[in-house]
Amino acid sequence: MATSAMLEPMFSCKTLPSKYRRAGRPRKLWLISLAEAQKRYRKGETTYNIARNAGVSAQTVINYLKESGVNIRTKAEIRHTSETRAKTGAAAKKRWKDPKFRAKMDAIHKDPEVRAKMSVAHKGRKPTSKARSNMSAAQKGRKITLKHRARISAAQKKRLKVPEARAKLSAAVTLAIQEGRLKPNGKGTKCKFISIKNQQTLSLDSLLEQSWCQVFESDPSIIAFKRAFLKKPPPSIVIPYRVRRSWHNYLPDFLVTYIDGHQELIECKPESRWHYPKNQAKWKAARRWCAAQSPPITFRVVGYDDLEEAVTIGDYSDADN
Repeated sequence: MATSAMLEPMFSCKTLPSKYRRAGRPRKLWLISLAEAQKRYRKGETTYNIARNAGVSAQTVINYLKESGVNIRTKAEIRHTSETRAKTGAAAKKRWKDPKFRAKMDAIHKDPEVRAKMSVAHKGRKPTSKARSNMSAAQKGRKITLKHRARISAAQKKRLKVPEARAKLSAAVTLAIQEGRLKPNGKGTKCKFISIKNQQTLSLDSLLEQSWCQVFESDPSIIAFKRAFLKKPPPSIVIPYRVRRSWHNYLPDFLVTYIDGHQELIECKPESRWHYPKNQAKWKAARRWCAAQSPPITFRVVGYDDLEEAVTIGDYSDADN
């Protein structure tokens, strides 16, 4: 261990025992006085950075500071400033751009023994609310490239091929529905509805659409209903709309025909999605399109709340209410 006689006037590899010398450093090293080291440490600089400038090990700096009566900060007391965070981030990005370093880290992460250790270390760990908010703030406004999206999609598909992962996800979704944290909307659930009134089978995209087809089928004031968008003839209803300075095509769900001859365009959407700007832009364009038809067509948006109380199509509430 370094003696008090070695504290003044400066650090130097030449005055240190060989075990305290940093291997691989050049002969010409930075020489920092003890007063300068104390000053830097009190300003928040780490012992590692001081040791790098002094050309000695971090433990040597710690020993010097302890002998001079300086209180050594614990890891819990060390807080990074915005400047140190920026430097650390830039250094990490530079390292990860090196193909050799990336290949080395990939090999380490693919090691079964390392993965097992990481799994045990993270098992049962739950991030705090502060950590979650920090992660959310860090991801906010971040742009994901198409290459990154493709990698995420491939990783998720690979993970869902494992039966254990699928069972775990299914159990989590079921629990969320039972506790009321998740409302089932059947999005993406492909199903069919056999209509006696239309004498055809309708291909549907959600369970909500299937439920409304049952209402249309049993409503005596409706003589016919069909999908507003079809991949095959007759021609479908395609309504252009603009959102975020770009044009898209809106494809409504159903075109309903009543006994009195008037028609109504019906969109099935859960109430939780009505406030989305993209949906509002779709429905605004649909109302303009319906008003321009001859004779005019009415447009309505229906959801789960309307489904529970619906008896006839006249009881359906609009999205504006």
